[in-house]
This record gives sequence, C-alpha cells and structure tokens, in this order.
Amino acid sequence: MTQALLILAALGLLWSLARSLRSARKASLALARARRGYFDALSPRLTRVMPSGFARASLTRHGLRFDLQLIPDALAIRKLPCLWLMITLTEAQNRRTETRIMARASGLEPFSHFADLSHEAALPPGFPPDCTARSTEPTLIPATLAPLMADPRAKELTLSPQGLRLVVLAEEAPRSAYLLFREAQFPNLPPDTARIEALMTTLSQWHESPR
Repeated sequence: MTQALLILAALGLLWSLARSLRSARKASLALARARRGYFDALSPRLTRVMPSGFARASLTRHGLRFDLQLIPDALAIRKLPCLWLMITLTEAQNRRTETRIMARASGLEPFSHFADLSHEAALPPGFPPDCTARSTEPTLIPATLAPLMADPRAKELTLSPQGLRLVVLAEEAPRSAYLLFREAQFPNLPPDTARIEALMTTLSQWHESPR
C-alpha cells in the first residue's frame, strides 16, 4: 500500500513537472513570436530577426526610408534592464558634422559612440538639464531640437550626414521578476504604434526643415 502511494505521488510529481515544462515552452514561444512581430502593426516592407530575437524593420513614411530596431540593454549598474527603440531616418542629410545629444549619459549605452566624438557642444536654453552634446566638429545646436529631448523616455538624438536617429525607451523589465530571479524578460505587450508614427513624423519634419 505504501509503495503504491509512493508510485502515485511520483507520477503526480512527474505530471506536474511535465505540465510546468509545457506551460514554460508555450510562454517562451509566445514571447519569441511577439518579439519577431513587434513592428507588424506598422506594415513594414521588410522585417529581419536580430540575434537578440527582436525584430528590425524597414519601412517608408512620408516618402522617406526608416529603420526601426530594438536593443536590449542589461549593462547599467543598479538599474533595471531596458529595451531601447532606435528610430533612424536613413536618408542623406545636408550636413558635414555628426552631432549627438544624450540624456543621462553614462558611457555604457550599447547603441552609441557618444563619448568618442571629439568636441563637446553647448546646448541652448530649452534642453533638459540632464542633456549633453558632442560632435565631430565645433557646431551650433538649434533650440528647435529641444522638444525632441523633452520626453523623459528620450535617450539620444543623432544628426549625421547619413541620417537622423532618435533613441527612446520602449520598455523596462518588471522589477519583481528581475530582483527575485534576475530575469530580463520584457512584458509581452504590443508597442505604442501611434507614438512610433509620431516620432517618425517629427524626424521627417526635421529632415525637411532648412539647415
């Protein structure tokens, strides 16, 4: 009788374990699909899956070419892992210098070589106090760029001969899961497509504005 109960208990444990593994597998597949299809609602003309598992998309808005990329970042010390969204207008610009404006620069940003630019640039009034700027040559930064960095989720604005880029915070890892299990899994939520569209429109307007 005791042996039979032990066998039943072992079978119950195995069944529970198999069920947990199936559930974890299902959740993992759903998360992978969500990452691959992150930009699907924007109807991109081309989507690639990066080694991180996140999508990278090419699309056209306002007659201009854009590249959208997601960069997971777990390098920052004493901060939650985050997911950066890079919105790049890949049209050539009528400018000689590369200028980067960074909010809360730490030197650990995986998407930027901000610190490598040779000249520090002064920011005009209107920019948040935690913003700094650097460029490849001495340059003046228009005050009209300040609203792009006013959003607390904005991280970096790049103006270069090759295009324009805005990096913004897309998501942060849930605090509880990260503190308890050190899991940098981002919530399985659809992106704010209206926000992405608005940022692409803003970059388009800057591209068309006089230098």
